[in-house]
Amino acid sequence: MMSSRRIFGWVLVAGLLSLGGCKFPYPGDVDPATLGGTVDGLWLPNTIELRLRSGATDEILRVTANGDFSFEGILGLADEYEVSMTQPSMQQCQLVGATGTVAAGHVSAVAITCAPVAAVDVRISAPLVWTFDPSVVQQSIRSSILVQEVDFTVLAPTATEIAVDGALVTSGAPAPPTSLAEGENTITVAVTVAGLTGTYEIVWSRGAMKIEQFSYAKPPTVPGQAQMGVSVAYDGVRMAIGAPGDDTAGPDRGAVYIFRRNGTSWTQEAIVTPTTLGPEPSTALFGFSVALQGSYLVVGAPGDSTTCSRTTTAVPSLST
Repeated sequence: MMSSRRIFGWVLVAGLLSLGGCKFPYPGDVDPATLGGTVDGLWLPNTIELRLRSGATDEILRVTANGDFSFEGILGLADEYEVSMTQPSMQQCQLVGATGTVAAGHVSAVAITCAPVAAVDVRISAPLVWTFDPSVVQQSIRSSILVQEVDFTVLAPTATEIAVDGALVTSGAPAPPTSLAEGENTITVAVTVAGLTGTYEIVWSRGAMKIEQFSYAKPPTVPGQAQMGVSVAYDGVRMAIGAPGDDTAGPDRGAVYIFRRNGTSWTQEAIVTPTTLGPEPSTALFGFSVALQGSYLVVGAPGDSTTCSRTTTAVPSLST
């Protein structure tokens, strides 16, 4: 009999211990909820200390990375909460959504955005409208498929180290060209100041933008069979368009039309025609190729039949 009682008592104690280690479901008449949010712009290694107070809940959470975070405490429906923050080393962070009332489920109302340790800017060589935000660690750029390669330039004068996709660069100097594959490309920019590193991911979506007509340019009159558009050169301000079959200076002698850009419109600035060609100017194909650099225009005429060991054709300089 004594032995039987001992066994029963042992089983009872073990059962109590087992029950004490379990987490019972939240009472059915109360909707449980949790509180969390996001951190952006934190340089590493660094720590933000958060404190959640809501009713009987008083919890400390240390955040050491960018991204989502969540407190462990369970809150009830209609509970009021307050979140406070201790600033990280060498950074100033802004806390948004620090107070509120729990609605239901998981509340992701808290947002923390941190300013960089030092001034940082990133510029791109592609002709796109984009502004770098040093308080956002993941940023995006969308372009058409026409953009195949880009140079990144990081400006961080006080940085002890700057790297673009692992390649060390100096502040203000372009990084080695980055080739862009079709689809998403991730370029990593890391800036280190006083032992803290800000790592930015720039996601470049090549092909995400459609190729659209920007503007339309043509001269008031174009002689028939001018073949205007066989060659084109653009220097950012002016555009030269070759028309090797143009009749302005004579039958099929060719010409190059010069346009100047003003916003989204183009204005014809000049017509360049050959001054000297060989005995068969109609086959010279003046304007078959063109090139612009500064105030100089170079025009190719591959069919020119001038016979001499060295031929130089003078083309008037463009006004600046």
